[in-house]
Amino acid sequence: MAMTRDEMLASLHGIRLPDAAAGGRLADVLVALGLGLLLAGVLGLLLPLFARRRARRDARSLLAARIAAARGLPEEERAVAMLHLLRDTAPTEAERLRARLYLPGRFPDSAELEAVLTQRRADA
Repeated sequence: MAMTRDEMLASLHGIRLPDAAAGGRLADVLVALGLGLLLAGVLGLLLPLFARRRARRDARSLLAARIAAARGLPEEERAVAMLHLLRDTAPTEAERLRARLYLPGRFPDSAELEAVLTQRRADA
């Protein structure tokens, strides 16, 4: 006796999961935990790449804004402001200029300090 197409389709059972999978609920929890740790590891490796670039860009734009703000100051105050910026962003350069600060006539002018800061911003 041959089945008709409609009888065959009617006799098919719907898709269902087995009552108990191998390992039970513990296996499901461990798989979910493992996938979560894997995802966290991948994100942990990728996110610092993007964060560093943005932080570097933000630091450069902040330095440029601080240099621009110092340009509006009188010459002596501007030089002091540039020295503070230099101390904050390039301590080795500031240390190199420290000896000149106390010699008569050797105080660096603000244009020289701004050139060092601009070079530092370009290198960053």
